[in-house]
Amino acid sequence: MIINLFDDKIKPVKNLKNKKIAVLCGGRSGEREVSLRSGKRVFESLKKQKYSVVMMDLEDDLITRLKKKKIDLVYIALHGRWGEDGAVQGMLEVANIPYTGSKVLASALAMNKLAAKRIFQAVGIATPRSIEIDTGSDIKKEAEKIKRIFPFPLVIKPVAEGSSLGVSIVKEEDDLARVLEKTVAQY
Repeated sequence: MIINLFDDKIKPVKNLKNKKIAVLCGGRSGEREVSLRSGKRVFESLKKQKYSVVMMDLEDDLITRLKKKKIDLVYIALHGRWGEDGAVQGMLEVANIPYTGSKVLASALAMNKLAAKRIFQAVGIATPRSIEIDTGSDIKKEAEKIKRIFPFPLVIKPVAEGSSLGVSIVKEEDDLARVLEKTVAQY
């Protein structure tokens, strides 16, 4: 038996027309430009609907800036790391500032492909075969191990990037070590 005890300290925000909303976008991930575009669209839509709204980029001292502007709710329009991974959600929860979207744990698990895969497998959801490589070990040895296990072509994906960032399709065995090294160096 599973018992879910739920104690949310952050209460739902009601009567949003009377509240000040910050659309949080931009950020530090490789998806910054996408986030700025989607944040601008959300901001424009809320403004058109007569909400009290400001657009804010994810920078240092986020909580201080939100409190100074007397923000009642944060609409998270961030993409990728430091936005979809639970980090910003955690800061907002500690500061007791309501926000849109998933909570910290759900965000973190969804962003980490390996963690999400393990959960899916644990409950019987089929997932593609994969292997986790040790980025601190000899990449050429990791490439040889992969070649023994998987047929080509292969898809290489960083474990904690959003969207299609860092995705590579490797068609030839000779390209594998180079693509792994590039992926490890970038992500």
